Amino acid sequence: MIRLTQLAVAKRSVTVLVTIGLLLAGVFSWSQLNQELLPDIQFPYVVVITPLPGASAQDVSTQLTQPIVRAIGGHSFRSGIDRVTRMEKAILAADELTGFIGACALVRPTKKVADVPV
Repeated sequence: MIRLTQLAVAKRSVTVLVTIGLLLAGVFSWSQLNQELLPDIQFPYVVVITPLPGASAQDVSTQLTQPIVRAIGGHSFRSGIDRVTRMEKAILAADELTGFIGACALVRPTKKVADVPV
């Protein structure tokens, strides 16, 4: 490392040229990047609309919307939400059953769900 420092001090013109060369190479590389400064990012979300004619907004929220949102959130094993109610367990079971039926259909020669005996 000491030799490099001594060489840089002894050959100042070479050091300046190498520095300018690296700077120009960096500017050229930066200009060739295909990157958006503000990319269009869309976050996944679910909208739950639960109409209940004649009920107040508070009743719709507590009696319909919150249980449905909880059941949907409990569908994923990564959410950490335990599946307690019948609806939460039914959604999980239905998903597993449809996945199993789909896998059985793909193994069949025709690859049709209609050919899977249930």
